[in-house]
Amino acid sequence: MKFMERSSLLFLVAVFSFISLSYSQDSTALELLPVEIRAERSYTPSKIALSRSHFLSSPASFDDPSRLLMKYPGFSVSNDQNNAIIYDGLPSHYSSWSLYGAQIANPNHLSNAGSANDRPSRSAGGVNMFSGQVIGGLDYHTGIDGPAHGIGGVADMTIRTPYQNSITANIGLIGLEAGIDRVFDKGESSLIANYRYSTVGLLGQLGVDFGGDEITYQDLMTEYRTQWKGQDLRWMAAFGVSNNNHEAQQFSEEEEQEFKDIQDIELDAKNLATAVTLSGQNHRLTLAYSIRDEQKSNSFVWNLEPEEFMAGINEKLLSLYSFKIWKNENWNYSASLNANYFSQNISDENSRNNDFSLLISDRKIVFKESILELRPKLAVQRKIKGSHTVTLGSAAFYRSYNNEFSLLPFAKYGGRIRSFNTSISVQSDMQAVAPEILGMRFRLGNELVNNRKLNSINSWSFKLDVNKSNVGISLFANQIIDAPIDPLGFGLTGFTELGQLPIARFVNGNTVQVIGAKVYASYDCRGYKVHANYSLMDSRMSDLMNDRLPLDYNQMFNLKLDKLYRISDTKSMRIASSFHFRGGYYQMRIDENESKIQLQTIYSGLGNDRLESYQRLDLRISYIKKGKWKNVISLDIQNVMNRQNDAYYYFDPLQDEIVLQKQLGLIPILSWRVVI
Repeated sequence: MKFMERSSLLFLVAVFSFISLSYSQDSTALELLPVEIRAERSYTPSKIALSRSHFLSSPASFDDPSRLLMKYPGFSVSNDQNNAIIYDGLPSHYSSWSLYGAQIANPNHLSNAGSANDRPSRSAGGVNMFSGQVIGGLDYHTGIDGPAHGIGGVADMTIRTPYQNSITANIGLIGLEAGIDRVFDKGESSLIANYRYSTVGLLGQLGVDFGGDEITYQDLMTEYRTQWKGQDLRWMAAFGVSNNNHEAQQFSEEEEQEFKDIQDIELDAKNLATAVTLSGQNHRLTLAYSIRDEQKSNSFVWNLEPEEFMAGINEKLLSLYSFKIWKNENWNYSASLNANYFSQNISDENSRNNDFSLLISDRKIVFKESILELRPKLAVQRKIKGSHTVTLGSAAFYRSYNNEFSLLPFAKYGGRIRSFNTSISVQSDMQAVAPEILGMRFRLGNELVNNRKLNSINSWSFKLDVNKSNVGISLFANQIIDAPIDPLGFGLTGFTELGQLPIARFVNGNTVQVIGAKVYASYDCRGYKVHANYSLMDSRMSDLMNDRLPLDYNQMFNLKLDKLYRISDTKSMRIASSFHFRGGYYQMRIDENESKIQLQTIYSGLGNDRLESYQRLDLRISYIKKGKWKNVISLDIQNVMNRQNDAYYYFDPLQDEIVLQKQLGLIPILSWRVVI
């Protein structure tokens, strides 16, 4: 599936005239609906803190927290069609998701959206099943406060807290939503529930053609909150279902067709996440259980013979998170634990998986394991002469798969030096190799080759941040040790997007170095809120003649402007725009002969050429009218310049050539919100 890629014109016509209504008694929406971009309040060296106002107001966010992150230093996107988190040059499968601190399985619908080879991805997708209507906040922890459970960072979500009774109904591009807020016991308890059905799916059922794709998704979320012995007790549950079906067209030599056109494609996915959390001023305990089940098949006829690709992911994750802080005048002590029990069943098979000329056969991905992972952490913080603090600690990493154990020390300084806020951190971390790599297997003659003995990846990171008022600079360096790499020296590495990796032999031993600097600033200028940041990075493999990695963007730049125009006491207009620039991917080489044999794109190593740089300008114009009802009419445009950014090269068997895949063009959304 290429999410919305071939029907951009029909999609444009449909969404441009689409009307969105929101009926609500929730007076907090009076403050949240106008466009607000407050980078100076949401960016710190240790995390990016996004609130509900960011989800509802930022240009081209689609109420999706991941898509908001690209406006902050060090973040970018791999493809407009998905919400993959690319942070400091690390691929998205190096980031993880959590609820109230406890890790959960990938919470996204349509996880194959925008991915190379159209395979389910580890942590991304087309739409997050947690709507911006229900998310109270997303904290993206950047790894400055000690190891968590992702070298690339952790996206931790919380659900918003109702404060009065309300009923909501929303109609928009992402989905048709209905929700309810209820408050009990004089504010001591509350209930929130929300249901969403995909607008794209509804339009498809009404006859709108999305390039032959039938795309639907729906989700239901509820959370109950109460007070128990002076502590905040919450129970939440979310369930999502998504489908993408494509019916094969009749092959025609007279029409220009793509390989996808002649395939029957079926994708069925289910997501479940539930959590119970108990928290107080200096402690939290969360138990979460999540399930992700995706099954995808592509079937077609090639040279009068039936062929089929099949890929499946079934993951179950039971996660415990706890932390406790003890404080006194000059000393703080903290202890935390991340405990995860994974049950994983992953497969990827191609009916044409043999190359008898090279004596290679039975190529597939098969990984079925239950794994326990423990991450206890202890830290002590000492206050020194006022604002200065020094933190020392260590985490431990244990993983039952291969019986791995490591100590992960870290140290951090924070304080003011000559009126400059300064923080310095050094830490070690570990992350397991993706099961998609561990499960690769094939036969080379009579030898069975697999990657099951790969150990987890170790990293060392250094970060320095100095800021004053709303201007700052950050320096960072990451060294990743024992990353997976192919022993033949083609540059195939676990730092490549998983969808671009062929089924091959990998070994530990590669060292990756990522260094960079970031400059950021926020200020008001005659009523304009201006936010800008610039990142410069260098990412390469030291063991392969300093080959650069595909995600070595070299430089990134963000500029955001926000202006409120008051027309009268009851009427105003707000204009917000954001511009994102980054360098292009380094191309992956494609083995054209092998791609013809397997009828899919087989990448054979790192290339030396960059794709064109990525540039995107987004715009949101809102007209707000206050009164008994509050009306907000807005025009939200993604990619105002309609720039066709490069995505990746792939081999199309039907066209028998290597093709450049482009990303999404201009997408305007006209909406009308009414608050009662």
